[in-house]
Amino acid sequence: MFDSYRKAIVRLNKQIDPLSKYYGVPKLFFWICALLDHVRYGVTPNQYIGYRFFAKSSLEKRRFYTFRHSRKYEKLLNKEKYHDVFWNKALFNKTFYEFVRRDWILCKTGEESKIIDFIKSHEKVIVKPIGLSSGKGIHVYAGESVTELISHSCMLEEFVNQSLIISKLNPSSVNTVRVYTILDSKGKPHILSASLRVGGKNIEVDNFHAGGVGYPIDVESGVISSAGADIMGVRYLFHPGTEIKVVGFEIPRWNQFVKFIFKACLVIPEGRMIAW
Repeated sequence: MFDSYRKAIVRLNKQIDPLSKYYGVPKLFFWICALLDHVRYGVTPNQYIGYRFFAKSSLEKRRFYTFRHSRKYEKLLNKEKYHDVFWNKALFNKTFYEFVRRDWILCKTGEESKIIDFIKSHEKVIVKPIGLSSGKGIHVYAGESVTELISHSCMLEEFVNQSLIISKLNPSSVNTVRVYTILDSKGKPHILSASLRVGGKNIEVDNFHAGGVGYPIDVESGVISSAGADIMGVRYLFHPGTEIKVVGFEIPRWNQFVKFIFKACLVIPEGRMIAW
């Protein structure tokens, strides 16, 4: 958590530079405002830029769902004993095996031959450190030794062949939908929000921290509703790298996707608010 905040503060320092020049005020002014908004509204450094808090009134700021709200509702709606299921990649794959639909293996001591057979049996393999997030350490297998994979607590997954329609947006990465769901008091699932994450040029993952861009999705239609943004808060109508217009893009088989994710929501009803 501390490392994430440290990196966010470093980014904020870079993001404040153009704001200082544009508005003609010292950087210290934005630092003080960001700190006060963190105390008052619970925004992170990323949200301060992404939500454009520097340009909003106090009334407008109160209407935003910030990190503070997220933490509050996570504790209220999600049972702590299921936390690891959603953070440990191998445990998640075991729990949601019905929905994963691709081969995978956890790299464990004593199973070296199985790991070698797995690598040989798939044309392309993804390496994922099981305890990291934000795309850290995820990469296409590049010949590492089995000992190295085990020592870094990695799992291997069969590479996903995505829809050609979505692949055109950025061919180097598997571009995914991030969707936030909630179960109401009767156990019925709903979508709170969704976005299409598209990787940066020549980048293998689509995460914000690796240069990806997130585009908001209209949850009723599955259509990209407005410009996307990267982790620095830069807005994009056309995806950088491929120059394809993403606004108006329709997610293939959106209705099937919604049914699929709603079914997954019911596997652990004690986890009522989840980001898939």
